[in-house]
Amino acid sequence: MSSIKIKDLQNILRDAGVDFSGAKKKADYIKLYMQLKDKEQIAMEQTAMEQADNEPVLKEPVPVLKELVISIAILSHGCENFTAPWTKDMSISEFYRNKVRVYSRSCVPDVNAIGNTFENIEILRDLKETFSKASETAPIIREYADKVKQDYIIRVAQSDRSISGHDKMIDINNLARVSGLSTFLSNKIFSFYNIDPEEKITGPHEQFLFQTIGIHVTDIREKITNSDGSIIYQQVFSPSYDHGFSSCNLSYRDGLTHILKNVLKKKELVKPMLELFGFKGRNHRVTELTLEQLYGFFKLIGADYVNIMDYSCRKCSIGPLPPGMGDKIYQIEQKYSEKPVGFGKKQSKNRKNRKNKNRKTRNKK
Repeated sequence: MSSIKIKDLQNILRDAGVDFSGAKKKADYIKLYMQLKDKEQIAMEQTAMEQADNEPVLKEPVPVLKELVISIAILSHGCENFTAPWTKDMSISEFYRNKVRVYSRSCVPDVNAIGNTFENIEILRDLKETFSKASETAPIIREYADKVKQDYIIRVAQSDRSISGHDKMIDINNLARVSGLSTFLSNKIFSFYNIDPEEKITGPHEQFLFQTIGIHVTDIREKITNSDGSIIYQQVFSPSYDHGFSSCNLSYRDGLTHILKNVLKKKELVKPMLELFGFKGRNHRVTELTLEQLYGFFKLIGADYVNIMDYSCRKCSIGPLPPGMGDKIYQIEQKYSEKPVGFGKKQSKNRKNRKNKNRKTRNKK
């Protein structure tokens, strides 16, 4: 301030409408100037506060709906009851049509799948990595199906002609449909053995391989819908294979117990689920499970949506299907392979309100 002249101070004060007629010395002009700057600062702060008061307060989105999404991988033999499909009005039919996304290795009804127990470890570890993304699962599964499709086609084309059902597997139309999305329209039996149902498990190496056969939980996540309509995904469970493959395998007693008791925190469901899955006495594993038993599992744990990665065969339980019937079933399955709601798609407001109302009603019972 020592370098500024009295004339300059007078001009500043005059422009601001400040009366400086009583000023005698430079110090008087400086005092008036400082008072002016204080008033300007106060005015700026007042304006900023008023603007802040007028601005809308941004609220953090609040979760209004949480839905459970569970993904499983089935590494087994498979046999489907195509000739006795569930009727559309059955709750199990509605659930598998609308709430369950299916990746199928063979994909075509009455067509076998090529598999090898020794590849199960690689499949499970690959799926663990595949589901590591905290996002909607639809693109995850679609990308996986596309990724493995070409290698599987080559594998089928180069397979031994002596394999059961080889002629259907290498049919050009069936081959183009492998490694795709599908839908379960009827019950299916999954059998857990390597080559022969009566085979004996001997030695630690065979026991280790047998742990990879069965129904594995590969991912559990919550789909969270917020008050502003945004959707996020939070992973609840990803498997660890550090100590073997039975701890996440639902065909093993310790696997089923671990998922219910330690992961989902539903200890009270352990006993009824062991009974539903057919565990008797001290049996540590079951040799087969069905889609109907799995439906009971999904409903008891409160699963809203399910992804099933099915690597098993799709042969018919009563023998080969009549010509053309497999293609008709395939076309119907494809109608439901892309799910109408859920799995990350935003629900309509009316549907969301109905679901919340239904949940409140159930809680009152």
